[in-house]
Amino acid sequence: MDTVLMFISIFCLFKSITMNSLLPRMWQRLVFGLLCVITVWLAYPYAIDTNKINIENSLMQQENMSNITLVLVLDILMTVGFCRVVLARQNRQHVKKSMRFTGYIPSLLIFPVIFYLQVNLSFLFVGMSFLMLTVVYSIFIFLLVFLGSCLVKQLFSSVAMRMELLIVFSALLFALIICCTVFHPTARIFAQAQSVNFQELIISGIVIISLFLTGIIAPKIYHYIKK
Repeated sequence: MDTVLMFISIFCLFKSITMNSLLPRMWQRLVFGLLCVITVWLAYPYAIDTNKINIENSLMQQENMSNITLVLVLDILMTVGFCRVVLARQNRQHVKKSMRFTGYIPSLLIFPVIFYLQVNLSFLFVGMSFLMLTVVYSIFIFLLVFLGSCLVKQLFSSVAMRMELLIVFSALLFALIICCTVFHPTARIFAQAQSVNFQELIISGIVIISLFLTGIIAPKIYHYIKK
């Protein structure tokens, strides 16, 4: 579970950096980088008292994984709205006032990811001052989010290419979190052995074949009648 969470955290970071590169102005990317730094320091008193094992134990509960899946789905919906506003802005199309704000909200998943990685620091660098680790970590996060988004914008100048990357990262995150939920240890179902019901099997086969033939024949009949 720890390895999967680390992969999810990395993909969230890449998704946030790519999303940040699509913001129209540099000062907006700078502000988001500063917000990430503020998040590091606001999470400092909680991260120093949080045990990594407690986080893993809480994620072993099916209900918590389902909540994470729900949050990820909401983030993907916000990403769709973000991409829609970016495309409209690129093509100089009118955007509804109710949708404009989604074009200025980067991925919010980076904030819990920042906290999770901060908790892992004390386990990776045993014996070092957590305050010093937090100082270095906050600088690293700022450079990664701000300069990383600028670098992505330079490497992929096309907005369409960056949006494709954003969609790929979102799809990978969704696939990972669904696999974690479906193949969760508490999600095992032990079904009783049952014999095959051939009557239902035949009926299902007839329905599938009928739908298939209808899909082939119906357009031909429509074109024949239209002529």
